[in-house]
Amino acid sequence: MRVLSIQSHTVHGYVGNKSAVFPLQLHGFDVDPINSVQFSNHTGYNTIRGEILNGKQLLDLIEGLKNNGLIHYSHLLTGYIGSLSFLRAIVDVLKTLRAENPHVTYVCDPVMGDYGPGLYVPEDLIASYRDELIPLATIITPNQFEVEKLTNMKIRNEHDAREACKALHAMGPHIVVITSMDFGVDVAVNESREIVCFASHRREMKSFSGSSVRTIFEQFQVTVPRFPGAFTGTGDLMSALLLAWITKLPNDLPGAIERTIATIQSVIKRTCHFASQEAAPIPLVAGPKHPPPELRLIQSKSDIENPTVQSRAIRVHKEIVAVVLDMDGTLTRPGQINFEAMRNRIGVPTGVEILEHVYSLQGGQHSEAVAVLVDEELKAVQSEQGLQLQTGLHQFIEALTSRGLQLALLTLNGHEGVNAFLKTANIPESTFDVVITRVHELFPRKPDPQVVRKLGQVWNIDTSSILVVGDSWVDVVCGSEAGAWTCLLSDKNHKIDEKAQTKASRCVDSLAAVV
Repeated sequence: MRVLSIQSHTVHGYVGNKSAVFPLQLHGFDVDPINSVQFSNHTGYNTIRGEILNGKQLLDLIEGLKNNGLIHYSHLLTGYIGSLSFLRAIVDVLKTLRAENPHVTYVCDPVMGDYGPGLYVPEDLIASYRDELIPLATIITPNQFEVEKLTNMKIRNEHDAREACKALHAMGPHIVVITSMDFGVDVAVNESREIVCFASHRREMKSFSGSSVRTIFEQFQVTVPRFPGAFTGTGDLMSALLLAWITKLPNDLPGAIERTIATIQSVIKRTCHFASQEAAPIPLVAGPKHPPPELRLIQSKSDIENPTVQSRAIRVHKEIVAVVLDMDGTLTRPGQINFEAMRNRIGVPTGVEILEHVYSLQGGQHSEAVAVLVDEELKAVQSEQGLQLQTGLHQFIEALTSRGLQLALLTLNGHEGVNAFLKTANIPESTFDVVITRVHELFPRKPDPQVVRKLGQVWNIDTSSILVVGDSWVDVVCGSEAGAWTCLLSDKNHKIDEKAQTKASRCVDSLAAVV
């Protein structure tokens, strides 16, 4: 992995590239830094000296790399941008990188300001970020002040944060990480004792065939204690760590956020300890005569490589986007299949599950046993009494499909019985994105939770966005052990599966109650 990092540089201290390059290298990334400024120290000091790179000079450096065949990067990371011309040069740089590698991941930290100091950049740069740069980004890492400037939305609570993230997603980025927020206080006046990091991932939920796509949002937050004082360079460090961990854990955004936050907290804690141990203790609150303490980055090497997670990411606004349905006893009334006759005809020993016994048989015995399964399943559908559907079945299916939910049918029946059921019940097979019977080339048989995990992978969603509905322990354990929600359907006229009842997320007595 090769990162082009375009950020500020200071001779002394750890901000910009000085804060980002070392952690990325520790995580195994080759980093080529371009210093957008080269200053003696950061702006927290009384005076600074140095030079600022302009857009023309930046493009000249890129041209030199291109002429020597050195332009193939996996990531672009940018931080503080002080002028419109430099921002537009960044746009040109990204286009050049993606012409060479269309899959370049662009991590943009839109450094514009914060509560207290206000804007660090000219006012007209906000619109250019919004209209020109952020639409090209893969990941953005604004703070609360910057989010509110970009979206013209005020963030006072979790709901506001969710909506603001959706507005930022609409501009282009797949991942939005609001690096620091205060809920419940006027951050322009006061500070809370906690900081909230809020992460949002826009994902494209795919159908089994790949013919349809639906956009969903997975959102998480981590709350950590606030350390006293102000620290320069933590935002640059956080963007670099997010780049590293999201790359290493592409399907685990909460895990990436947790590890990033853990490192940041450790670095700040070590910095505070160092400041207090100096012969002349360094004040944690910057003033005209004393800058804030510099981050103890090198001393935090082990925490950068192997952070100890103490604050966990909590998923917010859990949204069910897919429903996995059992068939017998769920879509039909219980007791349709004569399992006693099935056991007797096959010769299943007492205390042994039917399918466990059938799949232990070999050769002709196995084939004969499977034929009995199919025969008894078809008898249930084609009996003289007629197939008894669960009350309100068609209204239930219509309610799920009208909400745009992805549906799967997951059953231990064979495909012959399933096809007969769907035909008799007048349910088009196309109602279900995928039908998984007891033998499927891609999916294991329930109660193996891997079948639900596999569905999550196929749909490109987390299993916590899946609801499994069934009437037995097999359905509940299959879903719950995969991390899905589970709903146990208990018919009041039949014995309740008490073991399943204790493990299910919810128990209902009708399909209408599921909706």
